[in-house]
Amino acid sequence: MAAIVVQPFVSRFETPRVKISNEAFENSGIEIFSSERIPFSDRTGPKIAQNLTKMFVSRVQNLQKSSHDFHIYELGAGTGILAKRMLDLLKTNYPNIYSQTKLHLSDISMPALTQLKMLKDLKTHSSHILFEVIDALNPKFSHKPLLVYFTNLIDALPHNRQILVKNGQIFEFQVQTTLKKDTQIVDATSYPPKILEGNKITDLFSPNNIKRRIILAPQILQSLEEKSRFVPVDEVSNMTEKERGDLKNLVKSKDNGAPFVFNYNYPARLAIIKMIRELEKGGFIFFSDFGIAEGTLEEGLHLECGLTIFFTVDFPSFKQIAHTEGASCFLTSYLPGYPQEMVIDTLRNDLTMANLFQKASIDYLQGEVSAFLENVKTVLSNSQMAKNQKSKRIHHLYNSLSVDVSHNYQLLSDLPYFFLQAGFYKDADFYADILYNQYGHSVGVYYDIIKGKVRQEEGNFKTAEKFFKEAAESHKGFIAYAYLAELYWQHKRYPDYVEAIKKYLKFTRKRDHLTSLLSIASAQEKYLGPEKAKKTLAIFISFGKKLKNLSLSEKTSLEQARRLL
Repeated sequence: MAAIVVQPFVSRFETPRVKISNEAFENSGIEIFSSERIPFSDRTGPKIAQNLTKMFVSRVQNLQKSSHDFHIYELGAGTGILAKRMLDLLKTNYPNIYSQTKLHLSDISMPALTQLKMLKDLKTHSSHILFEVIDALNPKFSHKPLLVYFTNLIDALPHNRQILVKNGQIFEFQVQTTLKKDTQIVDATSYPPKILEGNKITDLFSPNNIKRRIILAPQILQSLEEKSRFVPVDEVSNMTEKERGDLKNLVKSKDNGAPFVFNYNYPARLAIIKMIRELEKGGFIFFSDFGIAEGTLEEGLHLECGLTIFFTVDFPSFKQIAHTEGASCFLTSYLPGYPQEMVIDTLRNDLTMANLFQKASIDYLQGEVSAFLENVKTVLSNSQMAKNQKSKRIHHLYNSLSVDVSHNYQLLSDLPYFFLQAGFYKDADFYADILYNQYGHSVGVYYDIIKGKVRQEEGNFKTAEKFFKEAAESHKGFIAYAYLAELYWQHKRYPDYVEAIKKYLKFTRKRDHLTSLLSIASAQEKYLGPEKAKKTLAIFISFGKKLKNLSLSEKTSLEQARRLL
């Protein structure tokens, strides 16, 4: 049987993979940064907020304007934590400037903005913050900005083309998407779950299936295969002559004779030009994305984080724009593929800004963070050490870290969860509190799970249930339903247990549907009797027979169900 083509050869930004990423951003709330474990949260941390605030204050003082408000725009608000940190710093340290500052917090996702409006952390600045839906690729400002900033935005924007330059010729990578042979998707968006194959899977890409598609996206992505080809840019049909001309001029400025590849985003280039031209006199743009600052790309053209996809930003192409528009440009030079920072400044040759930018640029800490977390896992798995020795050793390792590393978001998210998995509940609780103190409302799903599990171990059922529900419902963390179900089973609340498992089934990214169905039958037997449990077991067996490539544990579960029936 021939492979089913989901999407013929198209530009990378038109592929199903990129469309799913865009839909995830547009239709999810702020929980997406936690659920997809997007590893760029150090770019919204305390240090970068302090330095960005210093640059803003320096510019206000330099311009010596006191007769009107100063407008700041954040594009792609994310969790809102960077805006909150900046306003906190202005209110505490520069009250006069704070009194004249309006921060426009914007995003393309209405669900995200709705959540941000409700946050207590941001309500404290209600007279200084405005919430707006703004498309970063076509920004429309209601006031002239003195500062526009964004982090982890350009790398996630649509319309990234992947370009190869070789022997003086320019090619675009194009991609064809097909279904893998014998692929199956378990659709548990309704109960009982169904198995989708072939055209039933391709039907998920219809415009009417967005909500269902996002829920099933982890399985959809695993079912797809991609094949690429090179197409000369003069033969690319979805590229205008203006875009083609801009690309050729850019390549001419970069070409040194050797083959190279890079990501090219024409709408993003136009958006930066528009931002520069709409800035207040003396205004500036600050942004941070993962990418390259010089030379050519040696790593991959994109990075995948769960449902989301990020494209390595070619910063020199934006530096070219800044110079063309007559602005100064400051750029970091970290390792290729890691976060870089750039300032585009309409107040040319401002040495104070140049000096502050150098201080504002923060080193990428991922190497130290990864090494520490590996050490933690080694200590926790050491069977020769006593529990209290492990705890003391890890505390010592943590206290020896620099402040920047010890307050890193990924480190503070993973560390308490490692302790939780190892049964070190007090340690997990301790570091979860540090996480909350540093990152407030943006802590994500694992914070609530950790706090709930610690309360459960203490015997505080109601508080544990509250935390697990918060994790499950507010942060869309499917794993939280498993913790909630465990709590209900422990307290013999079997109907609640069944409902929690059904919700877990709907969102799970693991292939554990058979185990979950078997547990539902076990619970139903306890409160509805054996006949109801037998009906569930019959569904279970029928479902299991249709699954292909069963694992050993799935075969064991299926055999167990037959015996029970």
